[in-house]
Amino acid sequence: MGFRDQNNKVAPIDDGGNFDTDTNVNSVTSTSEAAANALSAANHAAGALAAKIAAELAETNAETAETNAETAETNAATSATNAATSATNAATSETNAATSETNALASASAAASSATDAQSSEDDAATSETNAANSAAAALVSENNAATSETNAATSETNAGTSATTATTKAAEALASANNAATSETNASTSATNAASSETSVSASATAAATSETNAATSETNAATSETNAATSATNAATSETNAAASAVAAAASATGVSVFADAAEVSANNAAASYDAFDDRYLGAKSSAPTLDNDGDALIIGALYFNTTTGFMYVYSSSGWVAAGSSVNGTTERQTYIATANQTTFSVTYDVDYVDVYLNGVKLLYNTDFTASSGTEIVLSSGAALNDVVDIVAYGAFVLADHYTRVQSDLRYITSDDSLALSIALG
Repeated sequence: MGFRDQNNKVAPIDDGGNFDTDTNVNSVTSTSEAAANALSAANHAAGALAAKIAAELAETNAETAETNAETAETNAATSATNAATSATNAATSETNAATSETNALASASAAASSATDAQSSEDDAATSETNAANSAAAALVSENNAATSETNAATSETNAGTSATTATTKAAEALASANNAATSETNASTSATNAASSETSVSASATAAATSETNAATSETNAATSETNAATSATNAATSETNAAASAVAAAASATGVSVFADAAEVSANNAAASYDAFDDRYLGAKSSAPTLDNDGDALIIGALYFNTTTGFMYVYSSSGWVAAGSSVNGTTERQTYIATANQTTFSVTYDVDYVDVYLNGVKLLYNTDFTASSGTEIVLSSGAALNDVVDIVAYGAFVLADHYTRVQSDLRYITSDDSLALSIALG
């Protein structure tokens, strides 16, 4: 088996035993790092997209909050207007209540006056009835006196004419008194009817006064309710105004959050773009031949990778140019045997340059003397083989060890068996 040293020279070891390496040899960058870089770039891109979506959502929420704040402010103004209207209505109701109370007092006074008038009419009716009775009694006395005069007329003819005249006069007076009595009785009946009507009016006025008083109390209650509603509306207006202010503050905070999210989204997008650009500069993708510039047209960087579609191998860019990222040999060795034709010099085989041995009929040939191997795909004999010569080609898988200790480093770090024995003897 052969190993590549720090100077890119082959040191074949045929005994299959342990080997020593140099700590200054760095391992070749593997394709797994490229895959990890690709995954990181994809994660950055996904994070940028998520941040952008979050920023758009936060901006929408801010616009909604601002709209809600404007609506709340409009509602506050409407509530204030309603409160002012309720206060005006309350003042109007209070004025109406005072007017109703005044009307009730006036109706009560009118009812009292009507009752007084009814009592006066009733008293007048009683007086007229008494006068009628007196007139009837006087008429009866006059009639008796007429009968007496008529009797006396027969006795005293001289006085007869006078008495007859007197009787006629008295009869006329009696008739007039009777007529007056009938008139007085009619007047008494009318006065009684008027008194009853006045009593009815008094009762109606009293009822109207009570109704007016009730209406006044109801109006006063309504005025108090309107005043309470006005106070409640004013409180609601103040609350709405406070809520509007809070909504405005929240809208401002949301707008600030939107700005922060937008900035974060922009930073994430820039980071994702930078990560992708760095990855694109590191892994150039599949190429049919070795590139001389990266995908952006810039100079190649040390450690850049590309996959050669012609050879089917991954290559890494070093200070000396493109080199295979891994061994062309699958495993540690690969053997190929040929039966040569007459004067055949070229034999196809896949190998890592400087890591191949060639045997002709069992005899090992000298590298760069008996054959050359520089292409990685064929070896060329310095002299043509004879017909039916057996050519054995052994290709070795090249690799480099990393993160290990040399013998000197190991001896300095760990206790050797000799040191352990000496220490045991010293400790008894």
